[in-house]
Amino acid sequence: MTNQPGSARFQALLDSALQEYEKKAGVPLADREDSLAIRLQGCHSTDDITTLLQDKAQAFNDLRQRDRISRLLYQF
Repeated sequence: MTNQPGSARFQALLDSALQEYEKKAGVPLADREDSLAIRLQGCHSTDDITTLLQDKAQAFNDLRQRDRISRLLYQF
């Protein structure tokens, strides 16, 4: 693996990590086309992964904020 260019080596490491997770967790990560695993496999750099995870975190925070607002509205 050390003879591979950086992005190919990174992709190989990512693929290996995803396969190992599936094996240990017993959960297939790629059940859906829009799964995070599929999107991670399309990442070719740490910047790609960082951007993807930041987008997911922001979407989660937005969902939590909407949930808080909904709970407050239901209280009245």
